[in-house]
Amino acid sequence: SAERRVRTGELDTNREFEATRLEFLQEHNPDLIRMSPGLNVNEITLNTTVAPFDDVRVRQAMSMTIDRQFIADQVLAGADAPVWRVVPDAITGTDASVGMHFAGEQMEMRRQQARALLEEAGYGPDNPLTFSLYFHRGGGWPRIVPVIQADWALIAPWVQVELLGRDTQLHYDALRAGDYQAGSGGWIPDFDDPYAYLLQWETRAADMNYTRWQNPQYDAWVDAAVNSSDPATRELLYGRAEQLVIDEVAMIPIFRINTKNLVGPRVTGWIANPVAINRSRWLCVDGAAD
Repeated sequence: SAERRVRTGELDTNREFEATRLEFLQEHNPDLIRMSPGLNVNEITLNTTVAPFDDVRVRQAMSMTIDRQFIADQVLAGADAPVWRVVPDAITGTDASVGMHFAGEQMEMRRQQARALLEEAGYGPDNPLTFSLYFHRGGGWPRIVPVIQADWALIAPWVQVELLGRDTQLHYDALRAGDYQAGSGGWIPDFDDPYAYLLQWETRAADMNYTRWQNPQYDAWVDAAVNSSDPATRELLYGRAEQLVIDEVAMIPIFRINTKNLVGPRVTGWIANPVAINRSRWLCVDGAAD
């Protein structure tokens, strides 16, 4: 309804629009679209203290077999973007060399590697890999999790995942309590620094760390970065810490939510940006009274 009112000129701006409407808007009203790479990273959170995700090989296999590009292009209609790291590039002080080692490999090769990892971990026809994936009903997850389930099923017929939906509040209560195996999640930073993401896996993060993953080396690198005043040193140490999270798959980042706004032709001064904030004092409306 709000989208229609912007298109007809009743509204000058509207924050957010449905991802599934992007193709229509690009065809009919491309001049209204204001998009920017966002900072909200959506993920599959893994409880690393319980089977099967207490085994890093299982976590690695599950991460590499998710077709992030398909999810972004087809399920999310190209409005959001796949991610291959934890901290988005738009955050100041990120190390550009950090990322998932399999990002450029073909899906079939990734599935073969994943199957080998799972077999090495002891899974197979006589010991199938079974677990539950909980998801909350917002953020497009009801459309996304069946695709992830199908991706995992392509590894081998003995990989069997049950999908269970629940209300958002109950879902996050369970994540905080560690009462789950795998679950949908997301993270929005409070400030422009890699630490705004990396703080959640520190040992001292307690129940804010839904994954329960801990690593003394990670703590040391993050602590040293926080206490350094040299930007190059901070970037290096944060990069090492982030790469460790990715390699040990403390969680599985899937996609980044882009900022999506509609801005009418009368509005000037609007700048698309990762936090989707445009202060009204910098905006003008052509034809409005002074």
